[in-house]
Amino acid sequence: MFLRIYFAAVYFAPTYWTWIPSTPAPWAEAEPRTLLEFGHSLKTGVRAVLYDAAGAPVAEISPQIESVIWRLNGPGSAQFRLAYRDPACVKSWLLPGRCVLFQFENGLPDWGGIIEFPLKQDTYGVVVSAFTMEKVLETRRTAKTVIFANQTPGAICQAMIEAANAIAPTGIIVGTFYASGSQISTEYHLQNVLELIKDLARLSGNDLAIVPTLVAGVLTFTAHWYEERGEDKSDQVLLVENRNAQIASLDWQGPVWNRITLAGEGSTWDDNRMTVTEEDTDSQKDFRLREYSEVQSGKVSEATLTANADALVDLYRQPKKRISLVAMDRAPGEFANYDIGDVVRVQAFQQWADWVLDDSFRVIAREWKPDNTCVLEVEEWAG
Repeated sequence: MFLRIYFAAVYFAPTYWTWIPSTPAPWAEAEPRTLLEFGHSLKTGVRAVLYDAAGAPVAEISPQIESVIWRLNGPGSAQFRLAYRDPACVKSWLLPGRCVLFQFENGLPDWGGIIEFPLKQDTYGVVVSAFTMEKVLETRRTAKTVIFANQTPGAICQAMIEAANAIAPTGIIVGTFYASGSQISTEYHLQNVLELIKDLARLSGNDLAIVPTLVAGVLTFTAHWYEERGEDKSDQVLLVENRNAQIASLDWQGPVWNRITLAGEGSTWDDNRMTVTEEDTDSQKDFRLREYSEVQSGKVSEATLTANADALVDLYRQPKKRISLVAMDRAPGEFANYDIGDVVRVQAFQQWADWVLDDSFRVIAREWKPDNTCVLEVEEWAG
């Protein structure tokens, strides 16, 4: 007689809930609960709160956060998961248009934004995507014809946000706007508001920041326009390979353009059409002649075309060094000591004499991970 014994192996995914409730999950409509009804978990050192579309608090949650990203002059993003059994996993609280705020114990700035598509359900729960409020401006358009005559980039940006709010609230209020700079004359026609603002930032060197603010418990978002966002902290914040940072890669990136021709709008290419050309001969000596041309929308003036061409030559005459690195919350580069737009010092490749890196870099993007590291994208700073 033989005794046969069978073993069954069961795999439990380490990251997700494996218990499947036999009763319907609370993925359904429900009455709003108070802010602190559920309490919150500090396993990751992050406080997370859901808000309705008007900015009123709905519930504090304990999500499984996958990443939180801040970005210069563009939408940052976040992604988190709620298990079906979580009392805050309520459909009406997680649909696009609602808001979320993350507050960090480690000194990182508050991250706030709007819940947006994609929204995903799987066996274990709901995966929620959120974006900073620049995303809202990406969904808005200018009027059929908007004319700006001799206006600064900051004034144009402010006017576009106010015009968007006049049609329907964006949830963004106007804060401090840098009012100086070169004056621009241009027209816009049913164009994407965020893309226009990003183009203003690119040509002027100015920066937009939309930051979350709590006013009497209500979540609001304030837009600021800076001559240049951030500070030069290269003498204070140091990221050193194998000390408080790991360098993933250093890329020498183009494009390099050293002769740029811009044209105004028109229906023909005769001598009446405005065109300007600006160039950098030193760059041409180093990298050969590299030409670029662009038709700029709107009936821009010759002065505006010239200023834009000068700005583009200055921006693209040299290749850019960009580093992707993983930073740790350690001296002399603790997370609380620098932010998006700040200039920090990076040291790497110290053992390779001809390739030693010891330069100033500007923080372009930062992604926080649940292991309390940050993936940074930094760009060489020319001063």
